[in-house]
Parts: sequence; structure tokens; C-alpha cells
Amino acid sequence: MKVSFNGLGEQVATFEAVTDGDNPAAAGKIAVMNGNGKVGSTSRAGDLPVGLILDVRGGYATVQISGYMKMPCASSISAGYQHVVTDATGVLKLATTGRPCLITDAENGVCGIIL
Repeated sequence: MKVSFNGLGEQVATFEAVTDGDNPAAAGKIAVMNGNGKVGSTSRAGDLPVGLILDVRGGYATVQISGYMKMPCASSISAGYQHVVTDATGVLKLATTGRPCLITDAENGVCGIIL
């Protein structure tokens, strides 16, 4: 890609991290709410993405909740304004309802997204 959206509108928040069970928070994974003030990674279809988990330390997760980021996505996603949810493998997929976002590019299972 010849342009860069890096840094555009980035906001990062700290949440309590789910550290055990089926969906522990992990850097590079899509964050979903998992209780009051808690985030974990997703493995359920239909979850609304909170953002991208950047780091997990000491029981807390830093999560980019808005701006431009790269997220794992289904191969069927195309550029444009879309509604997205997660699928059972923990990647974004298109939905008729879900979190609205702008997909800037998508290839090889990774999409550029502005939340």
C-alpha cells in the first residue's frame, strides 16, 4: 500500500484482562468484553470487537479501541464501510449488524480497519 493510516485517531484504554479459561487476553488478538471492565480474546461467533489487544501484563490489557489498526479477518471482507463481528476462529467477518467500521484494505487474512 502506498499510503499510511498509522496513528490515525488512535485511542488506547487499559482493561482488566481475562487470564484463564477459554478466551484469555493475548497481544495481537481481537478484544471482546468479558464482564465489567474485563476483556478477553474471542473464540465465539457474533462477538462485537472492542478493539485490538496490544499488550497484557500483570492482569491488565492495553487495548486500542479506536483509530487505524490491522486485525485478522475472513477472506470475504472487502474495502469500504462495513459492519463486523467475530467468527468462531477469532477473526472479523462481515455481518448485517455489528460494529460499524471502515475497512481500508484486506488481503492474506489481515485487514486494515478504522474503528
